[in-house]
Amino acid sequence: MPCSCVGLLSVLGAAVAVVLSAFAAGLPLWSLLAYSNNGQMTTATFTAGVWGYCTDVSFVQAGTNDYSSPTTKSSGQCYLYYSGNRNAHIVLNDSQGNSTIVQPTDGVCKMFNEDGGSSKRLMATVKDIDQTSFDTFLTNTCGAKGKVSLSFAMLSPIFGAFAFCILTAAVCCAKYQSCLVAFSAWMTVLSTICSIISFVVWNSQTPTGNGIMYGASYYMEIAATVCYSISCFFAVIHMQHGRKNNSQTHNSRATISLQAALEKQKKISLSPIPTRLV
Repeated sequence: MPCSCVGLLSVLGAAVAVVLSAFAAGLPLWSLLAYSNNGQMTTATFTAGVWGYCTDVSFVQAGTNDYSSPTTKSSGQCYLYYSGNRNAHIVLNDSQGNSTIVQPTDGVCKMFNEDGGSSKRLMATVKDIDQTSFDTFLTNTCGAKGKVSLSFAMLSPIFGAFAFCILTAAVCCAKYQSCLVAFSAWMTVLSTICSIISFVVWNSQTPTGNGIMYGASYYMEIAATVCYSISCFFAVIHMQHGRKNNSQTHNSRATISLQAALEKQKKISLSPIPTRLV
């Protein structure tokens, strides 16, 4: 199937969707608390993502007057739900004095389940969020909802990357073959479904409370869903154009064959019939 405008638009949509869904899965910015932006630095006291939450996050924007670095710098401390982070330390304020512990190797969820809540250790990692809201959030995150949002948020860019590679090869290289385009379209549909499930589940998983809002990762996942849908739409149109071209080519070949047969029959009928002398 030769390259077409709609085919290239499908490839472009898939590429944008993969980038958006990958950033959405990788950045812990699905929900934010105490967000502020003064034009030079963006800060948030609490951010949550599908794989962990972070505290005291700040991003120095590139190109500001005070910071001339070409890249954006960030700071903060992140705590993983299902795996440990040796760089994450929890400072406990107890009656016997301050003590510091390292996040266990199995992550926040194991600590939450062992303590029966966040009051013993995990509340020391956050601020500006009440314990009830934090406990509800960790209950959802360490349960089925958290596993679903994490799994499907990670699967979306994986399926999307496969769809992008196959679609690129099918649109640019596979002439008059629509099976690769059909397969990539189905992979794009799977990516779309994964993206939809991830942000829909996050709606019921996200922490609640005053000042908590959806972050950039959440909206990037929604944008990725739109881009996946657009890519699938153009892939189907490209596939239909290919089938139409194949049908026209087949009909033209049949017409040529029929004309050749008629011409041959005409020549035979006009040729003199030899007579036999007895």
